[in-house]
Amino acid sequence: MGEFVEILKIVPPAIWLVLRNNNLLRSVNQDLGVPVNRFLIMAREAVKGMNTNLDEEKASCWSDSVSSVYHSLKFETRLAAFLFSYWLTDLFISFMIKIGKVKEVELEELIDAA
Repeated sequence: MGEFVEILKIVPPAIWLVLRNNNLLRSVNQDLGVPVNRFLIMAREAVKGMNTNLDEEKASCWSDSVSSVYHSLKFETRLAAFLFSYWLTDLFISFMIKIGKVKEVELEELIDAA
């Protein structure tokens, strides 16, 4: 716990503002029942921004375009695998709750503690 507090002390105030706003938006989305996958959106936008910066720095040639497409496909494949594993985990937890092996309250307490 001490290491976590030390890390939090060095986080710039601007990052705190972003994190706080992100938490508020997540809460509002959950309250309204909006199925927004912020992780997916933010990951894709970050990669898009990175590719834009690389495109500006490099001269346009066919090998750069092929490389960009390859890396985009590789990223999307990894992202799909991650989302699939997340879905399987969610399915497993839902199943465990349904058969009574885990109580929903216990899961919420674990999430809050993390």
